[in-house]
Amino acid sequence: MKFQDTNLPLSEQVKRYEKEIITRKLKKYGSSGNAKDTVAKELGLSRATLYRKLTELDINV
Repeated sequence: MKFQDTNLPLSEQVKRYEKEIITRKLKKYGSSGNAKDTVAKELGLSRATLYRKLTELDINV
């Protein structure tokens, strides 16, 4: 991630970084149910938390 928007509040920077990381993992593993389990496990998240973040961060899979 490039830190071009360093004038943004920290919370917004964190959201953008999380979105980028999750999006990269989904591209790597795909978006099937099993792939999402793998992404969640690799990121140290529960599957429910991953799904919540997909919604909150507006990540379309």
